[in-house]
Amino acid sequence: MSDPNSLDPIVQAKLKQLTALVKANGLEYTITQTKRSKAQQDALYAQGRTKPGNIVTNAKYPYSFHCWGVAFDFVPLTNGKADWKDLNKFKKIGELGKSLGLEWGGDWASFPDRPHLQYTQGKTIQDFINGYKLKPETIDAKELEIAENNLKIDMDEAWKALEKANKSRAGLALLKGVPVKKYTIISE
Repeated sequence: MSDPNSLDPIVQAKLKQLTALVKANGLEYTITQTKRSKAQQDALYAQGRTKPGNIVTNAKYPYSFHCWGVAFDFVPLTNGKADWKDLNKFKKIGELGKSLGLEWGGDWASFPDRPHLQYTQGKTIQDFINGYKLKPETIDAKELEIAENNLKIDMDEAWKALEKANKSRAGLALLKGVPVKKYTIISE
C-alpha cells in the first residue's frame, strides 16, 4: 500500500515536511510503500523464499514498522521516472529525512534498506506490538507559524521579493530561511 493517509498522523506530518525539503533541494521522489496489512507483509516476506523474486524484507508480520504505520518507502525520480540505481539521490533524501528525526534504512549495516524511512521515537517493534502509540511533539506556536508560512510561500513570489529587496542587508535579513529557487538564504 502506498497511501500516505494510512500512516500515523505524526508520520504523515513528517512526510509532508520531507516532501517540502525534497522539493526545496531540487529533488523529486514518490512513495512506494506505507502501512502494510498482515497479508501484504506476509507476501513480501515470502518473496525470494517460497515465492519468486528477490528477498526484500527480513520481517514477518507484525515485526515490521510498516505494520504499525510508522514507516514508508520511497524512490527518487529522474525525469519523472523511478530511479532505483541513483544511490546519491537515495542518500540525499535519506539525509533530509534524518534532519527531521526520521531513521533512514540506508544507515543499517546488516541489511541496508535505502528506500526506507521510519519514525519510532526510539521505541522497539515490541513496544508497538504491546500497544505503544506515537506521542505528539511539542513545538512553539510561533515556530509552527513560521514553518507553515515558509511552506506556503510560493517560490516565484520569494524570488520577486528578493529582487525587490535588491540584495540589501535588510532585505536578506527579512528573507533569511525562505527557500528561493532551490536555495535557502542563510547570509549575505
